[in-house]
Amino acid sequence: ATEQKKASRLVVISNRLPISIDQVEKDDGSKDWSFRMSSGGLVAALSGVKARMSFMWVGWPGGDIDEADQPVVQERLLAEHNSIPVFLDKDVADLHYNGFSNMLIWPLFHYLTDHLSFDETQWAAYQEANRHFADVVASIYQPGDLLWVHDYHLMLLPEMLRERIPGAKIGFFLHIPFPSSEIYRTLGVRKQILRGLLHSDLIGFHTSSYARHFRSACTRLLGVESTPVTVAYNHLNVRIGSFPVGINPANFVEGVKNEDVLKMEKILKSRFCKGSNDRLLLLGVDRFDYIKGLPQKLAAFEYFLKTYPEFKDRVTLVQIAVPTRTDVPEYQRLIANVNETVGRINGIYGSLRNTPLIFLNQSVTFPELCALYKLADVAIVSSIRDGMNLVSYEYVASQLEKQGVLILSEFAGAAALLNGSLIVNPWNTIEMGDAIKTALTMPMEERKQRQRDNFKYVTTFTSSHWGKTFVDTLEECTVYAYKVPNYSSSIASQLKARLRDSSKRLFVIDDDGTLIALQRSFALAKPEPETLELLKLLSAYPSSELLVVSGRDRSTLNQWFAGLSIGIVAEHGYYVHRPGAAPGEWDTPHGGEAHPWKEMVLEAFENTRDRTPGSAIELKESHMTFHYRNSDPVYGEWQAQELLIHLTLSLSNEPVDIVCNQHNRTLDVRPQGVTKSVLLHKMLEETNAYDFVLYLGGDEDIVSTLKSLSPEESVCCAVGRKLADADVYLQDHHVVHRLIANLVSSV
Repeated sequence: ATEQKKASRLVVISNRLPISIDQVEKDDGSKDWSFRMSSGGLVAALSGVKARMSFMWVGWPGGDIDEADQPVVQERLLAEHNSIPVFLDKDVADLHYNGFSNMLIWPLFHYLTDHLSFDETQWAAYQEANRHFADVVASIYQPGDLLWVHDYHLMLLPEMLRERIPGAKIGFFLHIPFPSSEIYRTLGVRKQILRGLLHSDLIGFHTSSYARHFRSACTRLLGVESTPVTVAYNHLNVRIGSFPVGINPANFVEGVKNEDVLKMEKILKSRFCKGSNDRLLLLGVDRFDYIKGLPQKLAAFEYFLKTYPEFKDRVTLVQIAVPTRTDVPEYQRLIANVNETVGRINGIYGSLRNTPLIFLNQSVTFPELCALYKLADVAIVSSIRDGMNLVSYEYVASQLEKQGVLILSEFAGAAALLNGSLIVNPWNTIEMGDAIKTALTMPMEERKQRQRDNFKYVTTFTSSHWGKTFVDTLEECTVYAYKVPNYSSSIASQLKARLRDSSKRLFVIDDDGTLIALQRSFALAKPEPETLELLKLLSAYPSSELLVVSGRDRSTLNQWFAGLSIGIVAEHGYYVHRPGAAPGEWDTPHGGEAHPWKEMVLEAFENTRDRTPGSAIELKESHMTFHYRNSDPVYGEWQAQELLIHLTLSLSNEPVDIVCNQHNRTLDVRPQGVTKSVLLHKMLEETNAYDFVLYLGGDEDIVSTLKSLSPEESVCCAVGRKLADADVYLQDHHVVHRLIANLVSSV
């Protein structure tokens, strides 16, 4: 592990550049390009780190820029805004953004499972777009750079960057919710997305609940270990954190004092309050989107007017609904539903003197927005799922004079942070309607205290604080640059050359997960005929010996490998069939004594199995194994730990080792000192004649043994997960088969 020096440059990677690009016509009729930097979003958020490092922006420039114009646009973006464009094919950009990202990931992550759409073409475009981003970032990367990837459009990018730049510091931040594992598991490419993200050094979410959902998905779907702040993946601890995004409150604290805002305030006050200080104004500001809960808000307001008629002529709800995706049929149906509700409310509860609901399906100017925030007695946020919802922050920052009350949905990320709000369940119409009454009649002292609490949070945890905190945390992360290369044709050629140049070779290969695919039931696993043929060819390699190392019992291994002239290690090294020995001839290096403790262990295993659905017991001659791979990941792990504690106490005076393998999700009780690596160590010391040793498998102890005994002569290929001291990484048993086939092709 190596600690990188202090970063001098931050490379921010987002789907879109924070720059508006337009083609304009000059006075002489020629064409030119106009570039305008956004003043909000990430630009404002990263102001907190501008003083100590430079910025490089990488993103899609938007639109369809002709290939002939791309060099000019790229040159000017770099020169004028220190930005690098990622040019995407028009169809790829559409399928990536409008297809996979927004028709599948976005609704799924917001729990809108009725609005999902998936096809392989969109998924292929998503992968291709992420690869384009990875190529561009790799081309401009400088040692010491911090790479900060943003949002759901680029969730495969960390893995692709790690392949291209193994030692880079990579951070990822998700700007939308991460759903519960039960929702997330419905995604067909769920594991690919998780693996893509887990190549980051730091993964950030808005709230701790989103981070918890992510850890749970990793545990349940990938079988990895996690703590409240890390996920263990590929022998690394990926840091997980909650970093609530904020706003720049000064924009609103000072904005409400602006002359244009004050003028607009007078106009709106005369419109809504009609000169009476007794008038009450409710405000909603949302995108016209399913997740914003507009039907739920209107239903609650209708209930409020019906239940508390004394407010009918005193209250006006102004709802701003900013149009979005108006060409999508689902949104058109939402618009029709909301418009029908608006008409019904005004028809029943309106009068010549009062319109209770003013609904604007349009954007408003910044002065209009600030004036509405300032005038509103109550703001209502009714999101049915929202990553954060910064409208609530903006309202709080604008309410220094009136001390308005914020009604906030429990399903918005902000609900966990703005403790002065009235928290409601938007699906409970009565609860939200009653909350409106509570807010309008709340004593001034309570309103002031709630506003103080919210205002303190909003002005402390600002957008710049968010950016600075994330970057500081990413800088603190230690980069474990193991740089274990993936198997490739060039590596295969190097191994073949090593074989040719050696005179005495030893092949050491694991069985389960290496030669044989892992099965849900250990009893179903067995080598395929093609696997046995490969082993036969490998064992025939001149001046070589082949040793298969296993935790299985002798009887099973005799059946599997009958007729092959190979060495076999059974039951983790308790028995060994040496290369060249007669069929069925096994040595017992540990003496083969009786094991009186087995009866007590079996009873404990059976009790735990009966209480752990999906678990199983594997009985062997020298030891026994409790399998919980098919159990609920969390409950199974908890039961295994309980079993471990019980056996540790019960067997404290017995000559046994209790080995809990959380990666394979097994618990072994075996005679003391019995391991594959110990036996291999003895065998290598007895026969110190090998000038090339090739190991294929996932046993860290075997890798350590080979690297300590013969570091120059050994090549260790980690299978299934990357190990710190391994030389090569092979993804699964299919890659192992390809490697063996390549090695024996020249025999």
